[in-house]
Amino acid sequence: MAVHDKPSQRKLPAWMTLNAEGENEQFTHDTNENPNLSFMGTVHYCRTEKECGRACESLMKQVETQEELVIGFDMEWPVHFKTGSGKTALIQICAEEQTCYLFHVSCMRSLPEAFVHLLKHPKFKLVGVNIKNDLWKLSRDFGITVKPLIESRVVDLGELANETLRSGQRWSLDRLVLHVLKMRLDKNDLIRKSDWRMETLSAVQQCYAATDAYASLLLYNYIKMNP
Repeated sequence: MAVHDKPSQRKLPAWMTLNAEGENEQFTHDTNENPNLSFMGTVHYCRTEKECGRACESLMKQVETQEELVIGFDMEWPVHFKTGSGKTALIQICAEEQTCYLFHVSCMRSLPEAFVHLLKHPKFKLVGVNIKNDLWKLSRDFGITVKPLIESRVVDLGELANETLRSGQRWSLDRLVLHVLKMRLDKNDLIRKSDWRMETLSAVQQCYAATDAYASLLLYNYIKMNP
């Protein structure tokens, strides 16, 4: 009687390996061993409607020759112990790994029409952790319609990771970066809870904000390339 070899099992990428409790073993180790993730590209910091308009126009031209343009997306707002979340102060978008745009909307009279048009463009796909909640907040803060965008052109990275892992984890951005990219995302409260409505953001604030959007783009690209 012939002896048949057992069919080879697919070797999963390291980021998809979970322990019995559904957690990656990386979470049980000192995360200081992991390198920091920091955006090192060009930051376009836009404080006026005109600057934001030019940035959005550049992105519109970029998407003309593509079937789809994926944008890492995030937002910042002040949080008060007594009054809770304030109005959205900063919007971060990263459409390529070398460039991030920061729209300091708290310095503008209103949410720029150019940015609203960008959100409506059918070729843009927005990705981020808990991004749907962010967009609903943007809708409440500025009275714009986001439901069609959320229903068709938004990817929550936590949901995407869980679909691939077949798990039910609750992911924060820094936790997902550690799990997937094996890198640390700085979430220093002194920066995270800093005043995002100040007239001009510091270089440290700008780097922190850009890195979050950059991390979302990296995560999406990595998960898609390593299913």
